[in-house]
Amino acid sequence: MSRSATVAAELGLRLVVPEHGGVPLTASVCYRDDDPYAIRMSFHVGMDDPVEWLFARDLLAVGMQTPVGEGDVRVW
Repeated sequence: MSRSATVAAELGLRLVVPEHGGVPLTASVCYRDDDPYAIRMSFHVGMDDPVEWLFARDLLAVGMQTPVGEGDVRVW
């Protein structure tokens, strides 16, 4: 019998929007070992269901050390 591990946390973020500067929001972050290269992030933006994005684990790991990303998704 195999077991899978999940690590989850809820955190406060600031969404950077040119017209509004930083907009505070809450997000849930989830890592599952059955999808080891991905991080699921659910943004709670006031709708019934959160908006879920899938990120490369490396994007977030590098973003903790130095600015990274391009286009709509940048982490620092």
